[in-house]
Amino acid sequence: FELRGGVLVHPTYVDDVVHAIMAILADPSPHGSVFNVGGERVLPVQELQAIQAEILGIRRRRLVIPTSLARPAAALAVRVLARKRQAEPPLSAMARGELFSAAVDDRRLRRRYPAVRVTPLRTGLVETFEWATARGLL
Repeated sequence: FELRGGVLVHPTYVDDVVHAIMAILADPSPHGSVFNVGGERVLPVQELQAIQAEILGIRRRRLVIPTSLARPAAALAVRVLARKRQAEPPLSAMARGELFSAAVDDRRLRRRYPAVRVTPLRTGLVETFEWATARGLL
């Protein structure tokens, strides 16, 4: 199930994170510097799921909840979460079709460490799935 809105993600291959850490260790930045490491591109989580399903050779079933149903369901979920004292996800806004970003801005890292590689999204996913399959995790 998915709402008309959604979340933007920035998948990052683990080897790229390791490569960035090694670059920073080899050429430290001033104390207190903060760098975000991002992958090839930002994309909606639904697109990431579609790419994963395609690579794995499985059929992805989607059911988009219409706004007319999503808004009341989101309002109910918000009330339930409030009673349980859990943080409110942006369900109401997503039900209205808004997108939220969980992406990072890695421009600072890319300027300071231009040699840090960026593995193409599909390559990173294929390698991750092969790794998981070889270990019986997938």
